[in-house]
Amino acid sequence: MAPEESYVPGTEHPVEVAEAPPAESIDDIARQRGHRLTGLLIANLVVGSLGVLTGLVQWVLVAGIREGRDFSNHLLTVSDWTSIGIDLIQGVLFLVTAIFWLRWLHASYKALERRQGEALRFTPGWAVGYWFIPLVNLLRPYQVMEELRAQSQSITDEPFAKAQASTIGFWWVLWVASHFVNRTDTRLALRAETFEQITFSTVFSIGADALMLGLTAIALMVIRHLVALQLQWQPFEEDIALEVDND
Repeated sequence: MAPEESYVPGTEHPVEVAEAPPAESIDDIARQRGHRLTGLLIANLVVGSLGVLTGLVQWVLVAGIREGRDFSNHLLTVSDWTSIGIDLIQGVLFLVTAIFWLRWLHASYKALERRQGEALRFTPGWAVGYWFIPLVNLLRPYQVMEELRAQSQSITDEPFAKAQASTIGFWWVLWVASHFVNRTDTRLALRAETFEQITFSTVFSIGADALMLGLTAIALMVIRHLVALQLQWQPFEEDIALEVDND
């Protein structure tokens, strides 16, 4: 469509008025946020892998010192600061990913709400809010994700593989377990004083990082599956009418 022309008082020539870009539908917003979330989860996998590697290096150094090996102060300092830096990056990346996860979840439920209406058990607001309520957040977010999967699948009219349902369940078990493991990891690190305690804390930390790595990989599988389902949704009637009006 060509830009509209408008006359400004006091001038003899028309002035072109730029056409407003078409409004994005909630479906498009959910898909875009899903793609961004996928990218963040991949970044978490990369940084998490580096975290496991630095943990292994720390364990080798601690074991070597315990056996009487001599390491330079420079090597020990570099190892410590590398570990601290990766931990900081992991913390920031986790926070950003959590924000994008909840934004994607809210948009996905908004998109479902237009199609399914009263068939949905949870509202977009509570789909996000349940994550912040103690004790309730041990189960309800899983139910939210499972409903999102089931309702998204029903819209596409395709057979659902039982393996995908079990993947969401496995992801949630790891998510809950990671909270307790990370708390224990922090307590062990703060209390470690002897070589035995430091060694055990280091090994436990490697296990905690490996658990988060597996959790992130499964979360990536879940998000990719749900975004793939959203890409198969047919345009909503209001979105079709909006596209016609903008043409």
